[in-house]
Amino acid sequence: MVVVHPAEKLSFSNEKARDAHERRYRNYRAASNVWSQLSVEDRAYVLGKAGYREDIDEAAYDDSLGSIRATGAQRDRIINAIRFAPRDPRFAVRYKAERSNRPADIRVRKHERQLREKGLRRPVMSQEREVANVPAASPR
Repeated sequence: MVVVHPAEKLSFSNEKARDAHERRYRNYRAASNVWSQLSVEDRAYVLGKAGYREDIDEAAYDDSLGSIRATGAQRDRIINAIRFAPRDPRFAVRYKAERSNRPADIRVRKHERQLREKGLRRPVMSQEREVANVPAASPR
């Protein structure tokens, strides 16, 4: 099972081993946060890309990382693959596609909206000309 316990519950021979385990635990917590946000199809994709050899379907449907059976270096590779899943090009393309479909969030005043609907709002070019025609302050 891909479970990394907090360093407070374990004893270590030296400080270097404790630091390595704390780093591994932080990575595990980050991966579990990402895992809970991924869909089942995305989970299966990430596990397949990480080279997971066990039952991918069972692991993908489990909301925790507990059903993933891996130890040692394979566990660390899987955890890193899950942590960095949103940076994968597949997810970046989907994110951009979802963002592009959203309309711009622009607040328009009610009277301006009514003028636009009636077609009475002045074009931008005429507004710029009016600003350009304002006389500058005379130098003294």
